[in-house]
Amino acid sequence: MTARRRTYLARFRPIRLSVTAAPEGSIPDVSVVIVSYNVRAFLDQALRSVERASGGLNVETWVVDNASRDGSAEMVAARFPRVRLIASPDNLGFGKANNLALRQVAGRYVLLLNPDTIVEEDALRTLVAFLDAHPSAGAVGPTILNPDGSFAPESRRGFPTPEVAFYKMSGLAHLFPHSTRFGRYHLSFLPTDRPAEVDALSGSCLMARADALRAIATGPDDALDVFDPAFFMYGEDLDVCYRLQQAGYGVWFEPAARIVHYKGESTKKGDLRYVRHFYGAMERFAAKHFRNRPGGALLVVGIRVAIGLRAALAGLRRFAERMAAPLLDAALALAALAIGAAAYPRAGFGAFPWQDGRFLATVGAVFALAAAFGIALVGGYRTARRADRRMALVGAASALVVTATLSFFVKSMAYSRFAVLAGAVLAVPLLAVPRLVRRRRARAERRAVVAGTAAEAERLAEVAALRVAGYVGERPPPSEGAIPYLGRHADLAAVVDAERATDLVFGPSVSAADAFAAMQALRNADVEFRMLDPDGTHLIGKATVERLG
Repeated sequence: MTARRRTYLARFRPIRLSVTAAPEGSIPDVSVVIVSYNVRAFLDQALRSVERASGGLNVETWVVDNASRDGSAEMVAARFPRVRLIASPDNLGFGKANNLALRQVAGRYVLLLNPDTIVEEDALRTLVAFLDAHPSAGAVGPTILNPDGSFAPESRRGFPTPEVAFYKMSGLAHLFPHSTRFGRYHLSFLPTDRPAEVDALSGSCLMARADALRAIATGPDDALDVFDPAFFMYGEDLDVCYRLQQAGYGVWFEPAARIVHYKGESTKKGDLRYVRHFYGAMERFAAKHFRNRPGGALLVVGIRVAIGLRAALAGLRRFAERMAAPLLDAALALAALAIGAAAYPRAGFGAFPWQDGRFLATVGAVFALAAAFGIALVGGYRTARRADRRMALVGAASALVVTATLSFFVKSMAYSRFAVLAGAVLAVPLLAVPRLVRRRRARAERRAVVAGTAAEAERLAEVAALRVAGYVGERPPPSEGAIPYLGRHADLAAVVDAERATDLVFGPSVSAADAFAAMQALRNADVEFRMLDPDGTHLIGKATVERLG
């Protein structure tokens, strides 16, 4: 184990909560605003992390629920009675929903926070201390960690000016991330461990002065809009940071504060929805702030062209992903038919009448397409049924019935029913092969190591579809329990390696600070980091929530 890993893991300790209640009627230090949409388990975890990070501060928390259908609003009302809940009957988007709460907040500072985040215990105090010490700063943002513990580049960004946007869209920013010219979109040439004044921060966690937000708000006094309602999703944070700087405030990155951002799986970068919203937001930002600058109009046109190209690529990618399995089945069915035809002379029927390849072009095409279409007709390409071996029988039967039936009506297809029958028989094992492979992958044993307590490990072993190899804790248990004790937290890296763990699960007793440290220390290990919620009903991982039991 490296010295760096020992340093991180030696300080790993169970969490001890010490939340100081603020005096009633006093002005809050921080107003936390969270906009949520159908992410109940993530929201629960985020609110708990905010509670843990509120020690020593007067914090009020607002949740604006955008018409979630998963019981998010009911969960907040039941479990967090002190949280101020605004249940919108419609999905207003990020900006409009934030505006509803921002018109009512009372804190000196406002923390905009995504629901799919975990806030480190001292993050709020660190950000508050920074703004207290820097009166000219209008906003400050923390280090954002990916779910694997790596640094997320969106922690700080540059404005998409015509030049910067060109470097981003042309790929030069990706090729030369450390260049002060080409790396300006994510400011990737700046060190990640030192505070810096930047252009923009991520709206997933941004603390701003309430007075500064009011200074840039527009509209009547009873309906001030901090966020521009024209932005539905993405780009709102860029717009707010830009207007703060136009009003004379600085925007800063403070690496000492940290959060983990899981990032919703609904915003995958190859998805058409992501392309439309992300590049559409960039287009609106450019049109709003740069259209009248040199090259501004050209930038807007360029972004529109980029939207079209990226949308086309995303569409082609989605089409290819959806067609990969049917095309593979069609190819396997065609191969089975060709083998069946090759067996024709061996069966004593003489030479097979291939007739210059027209057999495969006619009968073969119908046979292959019928196999794939039959499987599709019964839902065999849906995610839940892709490993179903019965689909091999469905495909072979479809191919046989359709091809044999057509041969009675289309004389040019009446080559040999023996070859078709033999092909259908051979198609069953061939079509079963990819399904067996998927089944084996799906059933590959998941082995988990739990960082936490014996009770948390035992709870996970009871309800999760994985094997719990054991747990690591601060001190050995007084007696051997049902789940093996594997060592102290300082031994975590060695334990994960020795047990060949696929999952490292952090129990609720482990502080966010220590979990973050372990994730960073083990980020090169082949293991997925997950969080067990306090109720022991959900495992939260990278853009996924697994319901247990």
